[in-house]
Amino acid sequence: MSKSTELVDPRILREQAWALEGFRARLTWAQLRARAILPPEAGGLGYAVSESGIRALMASARTAEGDVAVSREERIERQGIEIDARARAARYAFEAAHRDLLVDPPERSEFVDREEYVDAVALYWKKIEAATKLVESADRRLHSVMEREAKLFGLDTPTRIEADVTTRDGAIDDLNAALVALGADPVEVTS
Repeated sequence: MSKSTELVDPRILREQAWALEGFRARLTWAQLRARAILPPEAGGLGYAVSESGIRALMASARTAEGDVAVSREERIERQGIEIDARARAARYAFEAAHRDLLVDPPERSEFVDREEYVDAVALYWKKIEAATKLVESADRRLHSVMEREAKLFGLDTPTRIEADVTTRDGAIDDLNAALVALGADPVEVTS
């Protein structure tokens, strides 16, 4: 134990560690307050703590640990986890909306009255239109997640760079060759 923590009640240290863990898990103050009531086995403290109390715990945890800035690798890992969660949600929405498109239209033989059949067909096309919009929306969300993932992990960088590099001497050599071809005297350049 360091000198700064020797005189602190172990319960306070546990609360600070709990608040810091919640911070690193990107929980909001309201989520932390709701989680505090849970028993310790379920990730809580076992008693209520106000948002201002949680903020004070965070401030004291920052003071005790110095700077609680998350490392670049931890941020990338956390963002990767969040991107995966968004991708799963978008994929689920995409598949659910796509399933709605696979519904067969109503059969004329199912209806005695022509007006009921016309209403059922109109309702079917409204459902298809809504499902199509949901598929498009989910597809855009999934594409957005994929773009973000590519940027985060550097998957969108070029794999091969080709460049022609011209030096000053190379440019002068090309210029002199063109001048000689035209019958003019070459240029002399001093450094």
